[in-house]
Amino acid sequence: MTTAPMTVLVVGATGSIGRLVVAESIARGHTTRALVRDAAKGRRRLPAEAQIVVGDVTEPDTLPHAVAGVDAVVLTLGSDGTAHSSPESVD
Repeated sequence: MTTAPMTVLVVGATGSIGRLVVAESIARGHTTRALVRDAAKGRRRLPAEAQIVVGDVTEPDTLPHAVAGVDAVVLTLGSDGTAHSSPESVD
C-alpha cells in the first residue's frame, strides 16, 4: 500500500529515536519538520532535507508555527534521567 506524501512533525527529533524517525520519514518521501530547542544542534544532527523548527513542548507559545499545516505528529520525546529532563518534567 502506498501512502501519499504528508507533512510530518517529529517532536524529540534530535534524540536517538527521533533522528531515526526523521530519516525514515524523509526516505518515505514526506516533508519532515523537526521540532528542536537548538537550531544549530538540529542542523548538525539531522539530514539537510529536514525542516528545522525551533520550539519547546513546555512553552506552548512556541508551538503554533511548528504544527501549522502538519498532517501527522510523531512524538519521540522522552527523558534521559538527568535533572534537566527528568521523567516528571518531560513524560
